[in-house]
Amino acid sequence: MIHQAQNDLHVQIHEKSLQIKTNIDEVRVKGKANLLEQVITNLFSNAIRYTDARQTIVIEVKEEEHGVYIGFENKGSHIAEENIEKIWDQFYRVDKSRKRVCGGTGLGLSIVKNIFELHDAEYGVTNTEDGVLFYFCLERWDTK
Repeated sequence: MIHQAQNDLHVQIHEKSLQIKTNIDEVRVKGKANLLEQVITNLFSNAIRYTDARQTIVIEVKEEEHGVYIGFENKGSHIAEENIEKIWDQFYRVDKSRKRVCGGTGLGLSIVKNIFELHDAEYGVTNTEDGVLFYFCLERWDTK
C-alpha cells in the first residue's frame, strides 16, 4: 500500500525534490484495505505538504510484538504543543504553526482518526527533533 501511494504521489514528491526514505517490513495487517489506503494516502500527502523542499520523509513499517507499527515523519515545521491534540478534530487546521500555503479542508485527519478508531488502532502524533511524526499500530494478520 505504501509503495502504491508513493507511486500515486510521485508528481508532488518530484515537484518538491523530496527524498523518501523507507524501512518497511513485509507484513500484513488486519483491516479494511480501502480505508487503510485512505489513511496511508492522507498521511503521506500531509507529509509531502509540510516537508520543506529538498528534505526527507521517513516512512517506517515494522513488526512488533503486539502488532505492526507504521510511522510517517516529515522534516520541517513542528506543530505547536497546544495544537497536537486538536489536529484530529474536524475542520481544525494549524495554518500558522505549520506554514500552510495550499490545500486541505481540515477533514483529512478527522477521517483518519475515525478509521483508526474503527480498527482499534493505537495512534498519535509527536514533534521530533527536526519535524513531525504521525504513527499508528495495527493488528498483525497471521496467515496460519
